[in-house]
Amino acid sequence: MNNNIKVCVTTVTYNRKDYLKWLLERLSKIEMVSAIYVFDNYGNDGTLEDFQDVFGHALDVMTEYRVSWKSKDLFYFRNDHNSGGSGGFHDVVSLAMNYDYDYLWIMDDDVLPEIDCLDRLLSCMDDSHMVCVPNRTDDKYSDTAVLCYSLQNPIKLTPGSRIKRVPCKDIQDEMIEVQAMVFEGPLVDTRIVKKVGLPDEKYFIFFDDSDYCRRILKYTKVRLVKSAILHKQIIPEPQTEFGWRDYYSYRNCFVYDRKYGKNVLVRKLRPYLIRTFGMWNARRKYGKEAHDIIKIAYIDAINDKLGKTVEPGKMKEYL
Repeated sequence: MNNNIKVCVTTVTYNRKDYLKWLLERLSKIEMVSAIYVFDNYGNDGTLEDFQDVFGHALDVMTEYRVSWKSKDLFYFRNDHNSGGSGGFHDVVSLAMNYDYDYLWIMDDDVLPEIDCLDRLLSCMDDSHMVCVPNRTDDKYSDTAVLCYSLQNPIKLTPGSRIKRVPCKDIQDEMIEVQAMVFEGPLVDTRIVKKVGLPDEKYFIFFDDSDYCRRILKYTKVRLVKSAILHKQIIPEPQTEFGWRDYYSYRNCFVYDRKYGKNVLVRKLRPYLIRTFGMWNARRKYGKEAHDIIKIAYIDAINDKLGKTVEPGKMKEYL
């Protein structure tokens, strides 16, 4: 492995200081990590105070700080508001690109890569595959590889019909090409970032990583590396209620189809059909409020009302 390669980890954090500590401690042990850039999305759980201890002085918002930490460059930037994962990744990638790194290793604050994860990702990078993503499968979580996202068929309305997946545990080869990724550990050649640009902050949460992958695929193929293991520290729980997260999920699904659909039926008709089916199904499962959430998500999508439109936890006030 070329020890002159410079890899910068870019992570967005919001009120997960304990998970972030565990992540930073793990990254400190990965030799090929040159720098770590932490973007604090204006949390209030003590993350700021922890970093003030590291830097030894008070830290202002909207200011970049840098210190040598455990043989790595550690950057810290605190936003002046919560811009969501989309806004955070847009900004931290922008900030990291001001420096001369060969790769950005993009990840949430609640993941935990194995010590050899980066080496395995780097070994699979080449000029035709300038993005490699890890496998998140372990004894608590079963990861899947997205082989195809249908952008041609207007009547594929459910995620199960739109997205062709294969469980990572069933993959026979070391590497497999994929058409979607999440911001939980993709290693991205900075030459691609210069071509593609930054993640789109207008999603707020959800679909920003799918959007970025779709843009990347115009220039290079994307590989999932089965032996490059990265763990999720927080395992998603089954949904029991319908709320603000579902608003963003539906709104951004509509936006994604309207942006990348291969024909007018996918761009115009499929969002309407998903809206109609979704409202009926949501009302049946969760009640009228869920029906209204999807309705307003569709209205906002077709009117390009994007960004942070709903405050987390305050869906009722928006309806």
